Amino acid sequence: MVQNSPGLVDSFCRTHDATARVDKLQRKRMTNKDDITQTGQRGVHKTKFADMLIFDLNIFTDPRGSFTEVWQSEAMEQMGLPKLQPKQLGVSRSKQGTIRAIHAEPYDKIVSALTGRIFCAMVDLRPESETFGQVDSFELDSTQMLYIPNGIGNATQAISEEDVLYCYCVTGIWSAEKAYSGQYIAIHYADPDLNIQWPIRGGKEIVSNKDRQNKLMRDYFPEHYV
Repeated sequence: MVQNSPGLVDSFCRTHDATARVDKLQRKRMTNKDDITQTGQRGVHKTKFADMLIFDLNIFTDPRGSFTEVWQSEAMEQMGLPKLQPKQLGVSRSKQGTIRAIHAEPYDKIVSALTGRIFCAMVDLRPESETFGQVDSFELDSTQMLYIPNGIGNATQAISEEDVLYCYCVTGIWSAEKAYSGQYIAIHYADPDLNIQWPIRGGKEIVSNKDRQNKLMRDYFPEHYV
């Protein structure tokens, strides 16, 4: 059995104490409020559609980088966000010009562009809504978060030179089987009844073969286009 040497133990303790003091000093410096700048302030904006909300995010920067509160349920619920039970989190990467549209899975979504800048075109697909069939378009970047209620079609185009990391936090489980068998509503990005003005077009847009085969509004809701 190996026995510890008193000298070795004393040396270890002195080294450990010195390291702890340095770490404590570094933490104090790193958390010094004088070094932290709040560059974003939480706020909320209404949109054209009932219940769909855009949130400005709390962002804190210091010499290390930054920290962003993308979702804070307690504070955001006080600002109008409903209580949500997220079941899946996903992130897509999109090159400039990429269109992902128009998807309407049957659940609520919280989305944010973690990097880059994105053009959003949201479509109201709720037949009972006063704004059914209308489009609300705007741009999002990493300073904001968008709440998309069930029944709103989600369409985006990456417009920054930097790739866009688009984060989806959703209250349902996405199913490839349902998506590819047509069980989810998926509207064509160039539907003439919607006339979405994509910032990057004229053959410069990037669209998947699947999205190019999406149906039109008239296919899903013929009674509204008599």
